[in-house]
Amino acid sequence: MARIPRVLLVVVALTLLVAGCGDSPDDGGAAAGSSPLAGSARASLESDLRDKLATWLEQTDAPGAQLAVTDGDQTITVATGNAVIAPPRKMTTDQQLRIASATKPMVAAAALQLVEAGTIDLDDTIDAWFPDLPRARDITVQMLLQHTSGIPDYLDSDAYDALPAGPNHPWPHDGVVEAAASLPRAFEPGARHDYSNSNYHLLGLIVEDETGQPLHDVIRRDVLEPAGTGHIRLDDGSGPNPAEVPGYDAAGTDRTSIEYAPMSAWRTAGWADGAGIASAGELARWGWAYLATDAVLGDDIRRRNVEIAQAQHDGAGLGIFATDLDGVDEPALFHSGGDPGYESLLVYFPDLEIAAAVTANAESNDDSLDPFDTARAAAEALWDAT
Repeated sequence: MARIPRVLLVVVALTLLVAGCGDSPDDGGAAAGSSPLAGSARASLESDLRDKLATWLEQTDAPGAQLAVTDGDQTITVATGNAVIAPPRKMTTDQQLRIASATKPMVAAAALQLVEAGTIDLDDTIDAWFPDLPRARDITVQMLLQHTSGIPDYLDSDAYDALPAGPNHPWPHDGVVEAAASLPRAFEPGARHDYSNSNYHLLGLIVEDETGQPLHDVIRRDVLEPAGTGHIRLDDGSGPNPAEVPGYDAAGTDRTSIEYAPMSAWRTAGWADGAGIASAGELARWGWAYLATDAVLGDDIRRRNVEIAQAQHDGAGLGIFATDLDGVDEPALFHSGGDPGYESLLVYFPDLEIAAAVTANAESNDDSLDPFDTARAAAEALWDAT
């Protein structure tokens, strides 16, 4: 059985990529309440962004892609290439793609809302929820959020390969927990950072246990709708999504014809660690609301989240990563995603107060072709236009 690949972009590689994107605007943040672009100005920016996206797409093997930027006053979204190869159907800005691990900040937001409400604490140990998980008494909620728990990635286990899956058989949560428990601990809890999908699967189970509700309902009501992005969804395996774009392998072949499981078998794969579905415009708008406003989290915990991320140059914040930009004082905040057939990036640039997102219907096999520099160039273009 094919594994969902790990999706963490290498921070050092991102820094090198961004170094070539040009000088950054002066510090001081975006102008508050800037007038939305209209007419020829908006059309010119859309054309510029479409060219930038097309240039990136030509370097990858993805059939199509979307790019969006937002400063809160306006969201500019463009698309290029094909959503479907045969018969050809153009990618449009309103279509949705799987965002894989760019789902994780949304699950982190749900957990942080419980922290904010006093329902759980970042220092709570997870033995209360997972008494049989090795070292659970030494692992905290914050360690799950920051990937410092030492719990190995369940995707790397033999037990994961044995998990049943299919159109009518979603991934069992207890099987995922057992798969993670079957591996030796990677390191002592809290000793260092190591990206593991297991952490967010466990966080999803904690959110469900504490709220008594399905995770997809909690995410929609408490995390997405307050940001005005209720059309984003966490796949619950209940059925097909008419707006969803099919994924393709790196050579442009329909994923159902290669050695990946059929789409239906992956519907709940990832779950809390990667089952989100969104357009680039929706993803960018959510990221801006989450990291630039108090629509999702209160000001104190939001700022704490940002500060923790920006202090971790080789690790993670509470569901978001940070990377230094050449010539810019304040690190950018991001999370990437990649599944067989899909690639995504959500990034917020505090120096511009602009969020950007890229989605594509194939995963690049070359880390040097990640879309981070394209997202930065698009954000700077919006800054310059306003």
